[in-house]
Amino acid sequence: MSEFYIPPIDDSLNATQNSQVVVAGLGSERSGIESANSILHKPVGIASTAISRYQVIAKQLDLELLNNVSSILNEINSKKLQIVEKSQLALVGFVTGINPPICEIASDRSDIDSPIVSEKDTISASNALTGSLSGLLGDPTPKISYGVVRKDTLRVWIAPNLEERKAPNNNAFENLKYPKLNRDRCGKGKENIIFKNDKYNDGTNTIYCWNNKGDWSIREWEKTGNALGRYYSIIGPGSGTAKLAGVYDAVTQIYTLDPEFQPLTEILTDITTGTYTPKTGNALVDIPISVSYNPITGELTKTIISLSTIPSGSGYFEFDSTGICNTLKSEIATLESEIETLRVGLSTYLEPPNSLKSKKHSEQLKMWSLKRVEVENEEKITQIGISTNAIVGIDSSLPSGSNTFDDGVLTTFDSGQITFDTY
Repeated sequence: MSEFYIPPIDDSLNATQNSQVVVAGLGSERSGIESANSILHKPVGIASTAISRYQVIAKQLDLELLNNVSSILNEINSKKLQIVEKSQLALVGFVTGINPPICEIASDRSDIDSPIVSEKDTISASNALTGSLSGLLGDPTPKISYGVVRKDTLRVWIAPNLEERKAPNNNAFENLKYPKLNRDRCGKGKENIIFKNDKYNDGTNTIYCWNNKGDWSIREWEKTGNALGRYYSIIGPGSGTAKLAGVYDAVTQIYTLDPEFQPLTEILTDITTGTYTPKTGNALVDIPISVSYNPITGELTKTIISLSTIPSGSGYFEFDSTGICNTLKSEIATLESEIETLRVGLSTYLEPPNSLKSKKHSEQLKMWSLKRVEVENEEKITQIGISTNAIVGIDSSLPSGSNTFDDGVLTTFDSGQITFDTY
């Protein structure tokens, strides 16, 4: 029976041949990816040109929008400030545990129903404390709720990756912001938005903004931001009387209000009658005296001729506050109605620029997706180079200096560093 000689398998030769096959295959794959990227150049260029054209027109429309809307927003925010100041007057003299507000204020947050309030909070009720106001020893004070008033602002939805025409990762909307629209930002962004009270519902979440840069949250405001002040909802005059603490000078007949009460002189513009009760500690002296008070000059004089005199020192002037509270409530309601009317017309100014920006945004998304493919392809090319270098490092029989693949691109391997020459 004949014997046949079977030569031993040269494993090193097979390994070398296999390595050569892998390297050649990687080179072909890289060539295909680069060809795909070159094909993408044209649609990317078309999308970029479309974006630029839309942006030029959008900038002009945004400038017109700013001119039309800025004055309206300024008027709205000015009226908001007036409301804040008027509602603060209803709280004049309020010190927790010492003196209640001159008007009755809503105690529950649910009772605050105003179109200018962004969020709500509460001041707790208090038992009577030791007084710190002239002539007032301390009275229980009620629970008071208030709203925070913030500006109405014109903002723009901006995703930096789309505006910069880049796609570094899979998040096209990374670092999304809602900055205030200004001349530098005209033409940019997906849409312009009126943030009433600096918040906006996008259909899914309520967006809360707190600065001009457009930082935002869906968990209410993280900072003070564009807060204008507090809003107190006036229910009515309450007891109908108010006490103004101060110090009386019998020589000059001038009654100086404590600082907490001085803002009330903005409302008390006419001579007001009431009673003045001294607080000397002498029960025979500390009795109410009928007086008239001139808030402009500070003069306080008796209205009934009597032998008694008003002693110098601390005391409080008590008067009917019904008219003040009703007036403030009415004026605030009027301002709120005017704000709502001004807001109605704003949406018409937004339509032209937003319609164009919607088209620009579609082109931006198209370009982003194309750029994302390019970036991913470039990452694959880099990985191919790293893999090729690793194979050469393992198999010393392969060329260690340079290797020319079938794509005609020169690949240089040098201490693990890979560079690809451009065409």
